[in-house]
Amino acid sequence: MKKWICFGWLLLMLACTDGSQYDTALEGVRAVLNDNPSMALEKLDSLKTYWNEFPNDTRMRWQLLQLSAQNKCDTIFRSDSLQRELVAYFDRHGTPNERMHANYLLGRAYSDMGEAPLALKWFQKAAESADTTAVDCDFHTLFVVYGQIALTFDRQNLYREEIEALKKFSHFALKDSDTYYYIRGIEFQENPYYCLDDTLNMMRTMEKARQLYLENGWKESAAAVYPPAILLLLQDGQYQRAYAMMQIFEGESGLFDADGNIAPGREHYYNSRGLYHLGVHQVDSAEYYFRKLLKFNVNRNYDVYDGLHAVYRARRDIDSVMKYAALSEQALDSIQKDDQSEAVAIAHSMYNYNRMERMVEQKEIEAVRMRWRIILAVVMGLVALLFVIQRYRRYKKKKERELEEISKEFFEKKEHLEQAKRNLALLEEDKNRLAEEMHDEIVQLQEEVDHYKQKYECDSIYKRELLLENSPIVKKLHKKGMGNPKENLPTDDEWMQLAEAIHEQLPEFYASILQDDLLTYEEKRLCMLCRLNFYNGEIALLFDKSPQSITNIKSAVNYKLFGSKSASSLNDNLKK
Repeated sequence: MKKWICFGWLLLMLACTDGSQYDTALEGVRAVLNDNPSMALEKLDSLKTYWNEFPNDTRMRWQLLQLSAQNKCDTIFRSDSLQRELVAYFDRHGTPNERMHANYLLGRAYSDMGEAPLALKWFQKAAESADTTAVDCDFHTLFVVYGQIALTFDRQNLYREEIEALKKFSHFALKDSDTYYYIRGIEFQENPYYCLDDTLNMMRTMEKARQLYLENGWKESAAAVYPPAILLLLQDGQYQRAYAMMQIFEGESGLFDADGNIAPGREHYYNSRGLYHLGVHQVDSAEYYFRKLLKFNVNRNYDVYDGLHAVYRARRDIDSVMKYAALSEQALDSIQKDDQSEAVAIAHSMYNYNRMERMVEQKEIEAVRMRWRIILAVVMGLVALLFVIQRYRRYKKKKERELEEISKEFFEKKEHLEQAKRNLALLEEDKNRLAEEMHDEIVQLQEEVDHYKQKYECDSIYKRELLLENSPIVKKLHKKGMGNPKENLPTDDEWMQLAEAIHEQLPEFYASILQDDLLTYEEKRLCMLCRLNFYNGEIALLFDKSPQSITNIKSAVNYKLFGSKSASSLNDNLKK
């Protein structure tokens, strides 16, 4: 609430300050962007009230912050037009951090639109735009950029490139003093190492991440690194070692409920459970976990059907073995078809990207040719210009010879003409100097007039308030506020007289408070008495209520009008 009150005052200040204050407001938005993007969007919407007053630079920064906040709120981008406009602007006018943001957002747009090669291109440009030697380098955005690069490589099965991107993700997260994501970057390397069958580096990475989590007190995260290693050990037949990790994972990760169900999105672990029980000849338990995984349709249920095939093979149930062997084969065929479709999609995307690159190269060649044509045209124009100049010089010399034959009288008149021009120039100079002196005098007089006008207005307000406080109706109410409330409660006519007196002397207060439908009649009457400095005890008698009731009403009015639950600040707020 306190943040919103401060931001409200900032908006009020913007209404009467120059454009430089808008940049200060945008810095306030930037300060909450990473921690609370929803609040950042609300603040940006509030600032848009002043859109027509924004300089162009402020508008571009507002749009950059809005896209950044939308991105952090998981908005899916359907177009790249605004992002391209921001890239074009900040590449010329922005700081390294702003260029990085703009390029990153363009990459996010292409990622949402399924254009992986283009997304990767602009993510890499974003990383190249950062100035990592600068004191104010935005390392937070930079490590997020490398996270997107790693994710793009993962989707294209480029695991070695993904590992390199994740290493930079960890490096810049540490530069940003974000220890948690530094460790997460190390943990994320487990999967690409697993896909590369580099089991040695996978286990080293897992152990390093676990040790770092423990050193920083993140016990649950340390236990959650185990699932890839558990699956690897089970596939290698190391059931005892795998079981030890399973005990830690299930007991310390915090991912299991009281019934032993794992958190959503991690159900594939049931396959590891089934493989373990199958490996230690606990066939019934193995079947339980494989069937538990069946309802989640993980990996087209291939792991489930393959596990159940092994279960029934151990039981020598031929019919069930044949059934799940067929289902396993169908699931595998489905996965392979999907992989082929994805490969075709990636190839098609790469083809379109390469085609576009060739088109860009062709346009660059055409641009070079056009530049040479322009250069040739300029050279030919210069030659023609030199020819014309030469002809002109010859003509000029001929005219000079003719001018030498003009009589002396012409030169005298010419001298008189030059003297007249000089006199005119001196006169113009004197006139300009006089104009500047008069302008300075006008500015000074205007300042004095403004000063006296402001003083007059302040005196006028004071006099009006004094007239109002000494009016018969106000005196009458003060007198009633000191008598017996049962006999001296103000009548509706007296309240009307008070409202008319306020309307005459304080029209601004009347218009902003008493004509507001937000308040009840009783609350409006209380505002009039507070504005005229009636004491709490007087108000209580005039309303025939207890002082505590009056305090509660004041608190409610203050909250409605000014967002403050304090009763004591209502009088000051009404005067402002």
